[in-house]
Amino acid sequence: MQVVSQWQRFKKAARPIIANRPLLVFYLAYGLAGLGYSMSSGLTFFFVDNYLGIAEKLPYAFMVSFGVSVPASWFWGVLAQKIRARPAWCIGLLLCATGLLGIIFLEPGESGFWLYLVCNALIGGGYASCFVAGFILLSNIVDYGKWKFGQDCSGLYFAFASTILKFNLSVGVAIGLLLADWLGFDPASKAMSTASRAALIISYSVLPAILFIFAAIVVSRIPLTARKHADIRKHLDAETLVAVAPIAKFQKTCPT
Repeated sequence: MQVVSQWQRFKKAARPIIANRPLLVFYLAYGLAGLGYSMSSGLTFFFVDNYLGIAEKLPYAFMVSFGVSVPASWFWGVLAQKIRARPAWCIGLLLCATGLLGIIFLEPGESGFWLYLVCNALIGGGYASCFVAGFILLSNIVDYGKWKFGQDCSGLYFAFASTILKFNLSVGVAIGLLLADWLGFDPASKAMSTASRAALIISYSVLPAILFIFAAIVVSRIPLTARKHADIRKHLDAETLVAVAPIAKFQKTCPT
């Protein structure tokens, strides 16, 4: 009897992830988007309070951001059916980048409040695409993994995506805060200097927007086209029919 070592078991379990190139590219894009969103989210209060000077308006910003994400989730599902998941996700990521870059043009005070709400709506609505169009694309990658490796690893693939999300929620916020501090932002200062404002804008808006743009580029490079997935789906359906044919034949011949 051949003894299977723990290392061999690990290699067998890890192969559907490590050798799945579309999955690795997906994780990279998903991680970049989550990192950009978390970096920006961690600095939201400081931007609204220290930069805009309207901390009492912060609840409205959150209401708009999370409120828009609900109908946006339905929209991304419909759009993914129309133009496929990959381009739909790219559009969502670029909307996030647009909202973040729009923050650069905000002026401190009440005058920038409404434009800030618009930017928040773009960010919240665009980020919802990660969990709709992005996960539709991940389900296609599940089919690819089933076809290539002969095993269904859907639970493993989605669980690892959840791990990346939780990692970003903690590490991304920390990176944003540390970066703002390193660039010269002082949250305790009553009067912000030009350098402190620039540090906050770069950490809160510019760098997260760049991460979203890179994420969109990475998504466009996922090597799993709609045509290739359709061929894989036909192959898997054919295998299913072959597997269930003996069962169906037995049910027909089995006396009741």
